[in-house]
Amino acid sequence: MDFQNNSQSENNSSYRNSAGNNQGGYIIQSPPGQKLSMASMIFAVIAIFSTAVVPVIFPCIFGGLSIIFAILSKGYDKKMLSQSIFGISVSTLAIVLNVSVMVGAVYLYNNNTEFHQKYNEVVKETYGTSFDDLLKQYEDMYNTEITQ
Repeated sequence: MDFQNNSQSENNSSYRNSAGNNQGGYIIQSPPGQKLSMASMIFAVIAIFSTAVVPVIFPCIFGGLSIIFAILSKGYDKKMLSQSIFGISVSTLAIVLNVSVMVGAVYLYNNNTEFHQKYNEVVKETYGTSFDDLLKQYEDMYNTEITQ
């Protein structure tokens, strides 16, 4: 047996949104910037994951997008959503980790002869020429000096 009043359900149907979220005949709206905040959080997780898997360029791209989306999600509100704060903090962590790995690799290459030799061997096995030879070719091609 149907206990709903048909006229009441017809009147309230105009208040339903596409997701069907309806409470007492009113639309349940998400906070402004919710979708941008969610995008920020997703890109932050991708950025921290890509720091471990594919360092250098991808963490910077995804981390930067995450920070931009988090800032845009704030709009004119005084406070950021917690997802946006999570996105900014994890993206910043991913970018800092990525930069520190790059700086550490350059430092080791320039100051540790054992690391320098092993890196040259790996590059030679992979590309058929050592990294020092590749740098020399680059210097000759562009008439510049990289090595000291």
